Amino acid sequence: MRRGGEGNSCAFKVNLKGFIGNKTYNDGQDLGYLISVTDLIPQYALDYPKNTLYRIEVIYKEDFNRRALPETFVAVRFIALTLSVPNWQNGNFRI
Repeated sequence: MRRGGEGNSCAFKVNLKGFIGNKTYNDGQDLGYLISVTDLIPQYALDYPKNTLYRIEVIYKEDFNRRALPETFVAVRFIALTLSVPNWQNGNFRI
């Protein structure tokens, strides 16, 4: 969900390729959304199937030729988290 109506009155249209903020009407305006990596569509990754590099298209709304600003990208890093589960032995546990 877009936070606080952000992005509606902005002079720029910011479209993260591979993300759909409004599932009922995809206007391509992704500014103001809180985006999780689980929201990204893998097929839009520039390095598919690795899925770590996505293109951001920024367009000045008043430009009727729809020229995009210089290409911008977002790199996604996946951090592996290993949790230790206590090891129970003789009523005691070890981590």
